[in-house]
Amino acid sequence: MTRRPTLQAPLTELESAQALIDAIDVPAVLTSRAGETLHVNDAATRILTQLPEAGSLFDSLCVGTDEEELTPPTTGTLVLETRRIEWTARPIESSSDDCVIFTFHDRDERDSLARQVAHLDRLASVGEVMASIAHELNNPLTSIIMAMEVLPKKGREARRELLRQVRKDTARALDLARKVLAFGRNGSGGVELIRPNALLKSALDLVGADLRKSDIQVRFRQGRGLPLIEGDLVELRQVLVNLLINARQALEGCGARREVELRSRRGSRHVEIEVSDSGAGIEPAVLRRIFEPFYTTKPKGEGTGLGLCISRGIIEAHRGELSVRSAPGEGSTFTITLPPAKATPSDSAPAPEPLDEVECDGTKRVLVVDDEEVLAELLREILEEAGYEVDTACSVESALERINAQVFDIIMSDVRMPGLGGRDLYRKLEQDEPSLARRMVFMTGDVVSPETVRFFERTRAPHLSKPFRLRELNQALRSLNQS
Repeated sequence: MTRRPTLQAPLTELESAQALIDAIDVPAVLTSRAGETLHVNDAATRILTQLPEAGSLFDSLCVGTDEEELTPPTTGTLVLETRRIEWTARPIESSSDDCVIFTFHDRDERDSLARQVAHLDRLASVGEVMASIAHELNNPLTSIIMAMEVLPKKGREARRELLRQVRKDTARALDLARKVLAFGRNGSGGVELIRPNALLKSALDLVGADLRKSDIQVRFRQGRGLPLIEGDLVELRQVLVNLLINARQALEGCGARREVELRSRRGSRHVEIEVSDSGAGIEPAVLRRIFEPFYTTKPKGEGTGLGLCISRGIIEAHRGELSVRSAPGEGSTFTITLPPAKATPSDSAPAPEPLDEVECDGTKRVLVVDDEEVLAELLREILEEAGYEVDTACSVESALERINAQVFDIIMSDVRMPGLGGRDLYRKLEQDEPSLARRMVFMTGDVVSPETVRFFERTRAPHLSKPFRLRELNQALRSLNQS
């Protein structure tokens, strides 16, 4: 026996709209043009209880709105105590009635996800240029080691000159190490004033050796008199590193002319930065989709297709534009345009930095806790010469014995040590001697670990990222001395 199909009445336009918003995971509300709430999907129920102004929002957008004004979507942001909710209103026009669908998005959750994706992209870039970074670090370190070996054989003037060179090479290695750590760290570096040519040079520091190793000629054409730009140095450097890595990959398998050019110049109302390669160029069909997320022409497993999409998002967040021009056989040029900052200093070289030193504004007893005994003893010498009274410990257990036997004004501790670490020492002091816990300065080379970052955010304790300079050590100690 064949069962006859059950005949159902066709859905009304309103029922179709209700079914539509019930089928999506995004919080959505259906209203009439008069602002009357017609339907709320499950995902929107929780958000609407936190939006006391939702009713007035619907009323102000819907009441008295002309039909022509309903056609394009309308957007806005509602700020709650700790959240920002973005809304979009889209009209549904029909012969019987006009309805409006409101959808809501948690902007903070979206921004957090975008930052996580950008961080993963940065980590992938670090892996790409690790050989280049090692090469750039090995050069100054080799100079330092050789200078130390010949130093005892030299006269006074020659020793002084060698020590000047050692200081210069040490600063170079320190600067590169910090760039790598900042590049791999999760989160942003914060908004600051940036010299465009210094930004370009910092990206070349990370990638330049890798380009040269690939037998690629690098040209760096620096514009003169460039205004400062304002933004996140870590994110902007990420964009340039991505573009330089892409340029290197575009030249793989190319013939004799293998060139990458990095240029900066001043536009009429903005700063322009260009990254060009002499590769095979990009086919029109690929060029149209090049900034789409997850679009890649690389073999499976060799690319995520997110690099250029993330880069464009970063530049647009800085109120700029990222564009590309290319044609088969003519290479490619990616152009970044950024607005100048309100500050006006020109792009001139900074003044030389004075020699670093540590100062003590009164006798203070300091306990240095570090399992690297050479570093602990060196810090002892530096602090004692400045006027501090110093004791050292190579473990947390030994430090606690000294704290029980003596009175200390400041504790300097490494974060990671065999067995118990600096965080364990802080928690012990926080329980037994909270005033001393608040006078701790941490030293660490682990500034990328989320656990370490969360610890510093919770405690707000002063911390020095290894390697650090005497100036930074002095600033950390003075912040405690003045508290």
